[in-house]
Amino acid sequence: MIPLAEFPPVSAEWTFLVVLVVILAGPLIVERLRRRGRPRRPGHRVRRLLALLGLAVALVAAPPAGAEDGPAAAEIAARHAPILGLRTQARPCAAGEPYRPVAVEVVLGSPDVLLVAPDRGTPSLPGPTAADLAGKGEGWRLDLPGKALRPGCTYERWFRAAAAGKPTVAYARVAGQADEPGRLALQYWLYYTYNDFNDRHEGDWEMLQLAFDASTAEEALGQEPVSVGVSQHEGGQVSPWRGGALSVVDGHPVIYPGAGSHANYFTQALWLGRDAEQGFGCDDTRAPTTLEQSEVVLLPDRVDDPTGPFAWLLFTGRWGEKRAGFNNGPTGPQTKRVWREPLSWHDDLRDDAVKVPGQGTFGQSVTGAFCWAVEAGSSALWFSIERPWVALGLALLVLGLVGTGLRRTRWSPAEPVPVARARTVGQILRAARRIYGQAPRTFLAIGVVFVPIALVVDGIQNLLLRVTPLATVREVSGDDSVASSLLALLIGGLGVSLGILLVTGAVAAALAARQRGAS
Repeated sequence: MIPLAEFPPVSAEWTFLVVLVVILAGPLIVERLRRRGRPRRPGHRVRRLLALLGLAVALVAAPPAGAEDGPAAAEIAARHAPILGLRTQARPCAAGEPYRPVAVEVVLGSPDVLLVAPDRGTPSLPGPTAADLAGKGEGWRLDLPGKALRPGCTYERWFRAAAAGKPTVAYARVAGQADEPGRLALQYWLYYTYNDFNDRHEGDWEMLQLAFDASTAEEALGQEPVSVGVSQHEGGQVSPWRGGALSVVDGHPVIYPGAGSHANYFTQALWLGRDAEQGFGCDDTRAPTTLEQSEVVLLPDRVDDPTGPFAWLLFTGRWGEKRAGFNNGPTGPQTKRVWREPLSWHDDLRDDAVKVPGQGTFGQSVTGAFCWAVEAGSSALWFSIERPWVALGLALLVLGLVGTGLRRTRWSPAEPVPVARARTVGQILRAARRIYGQAPRTFLAIGVVFVPIALVVDGIQNLLLRVTPLATVREVSGDDSVASSLLALLIGGLGVSLGILLVTGAVAAALAARQRGAS
């Protein structure tokens, strides 16, 4: 007996044809048995059966609104292969983008990468191949060397060694949609080995796609794309091919991935996440930038061979180690809505993104403080997820210290005058609240004075670092260099010190005036 696994695979079209023939021919057979003994009408049933079979063949033979992988698809995919503007790293393990999109073979077959089973009793498989991934689903995952929430420089060093000499790759796919006739999508899927943003996880799949008013790849070869859509976290943005935010070089769209997050944008700036779909944090696509021309690998229309080079498309597990929430490794492109409904996804994209204002200045701007606060909060969240008991212990310790301080301090008496007298912390807080409550407009006006002072200092700082000879230091060393940071800290620190001095003097004068009025 021939084992079932040795039978050749049956295509979906032939399976559908056989099922349809059985469904259509079944009633005819029943009718034939029921009409035995009645007068026959030669040719009637034959004509009916042939008509139904013709309909079935027509349905099967009609090209589905799936993907194309012929010569025309390969040509148009190579014609528009994206150029990626990755934020330049001044040195290894420094600020910037250390990762670039590569082929999955950089990970597959590597002996220090594991394929982990959902069952803890099943040993992990080192160096899994595409064939090993085929057919694996929920619970299965790849595990790269390192700890996702405490990456250090481990992933970057591993990636540099594993991807050395390997090209920057974009997986291309030409696909239509059954309910969108006359339209076509050219997708480019980008695989990064690590995502280092406000969420940290192994593996990251991003994409961009070009939309055509065409039915086939061959037809699309004779026209330009209509628009380009890019992925940004769980949402995305769209731009027209001509006359929008997108830049095009010799037919290749230029896309700028955010450093660490790999969310794609059309221009260079600091971008602000504004909702749950776009992500919460700051995506940085600013210069300096290294341009990478991607090489195209065309994905097949369908994967029938579970041992072939594209068998990893049959893997619906996770491309990274298991972590809680948004730090969990992602699933592959074939599990996404944009894979199944490329044009519906394209139509749902936003036509804008929120740019952080005032990003050209140095120093602590409001937006800079926001980005820092988000990163600090995310770091605290990662720590609490990775070491929950330690985080809980630290929180209880802080609460205990605060509670002890509140119990040990004296809160009364809290008379605001005379100003110059010894007080405990509790008395200082209560006296300050009373003084502010007695003259809120005065002290609020003094505090507001700090705002124009900060704006003037920020303008002077920006002027010095962009117009004067100090600009040479910034341009040569880069915005994120130690020299530029020290210059910004020095100028900004002098300005802040001046503002604090003026505000403190005004507060002291106001307190002295109140004391004279009370005496």
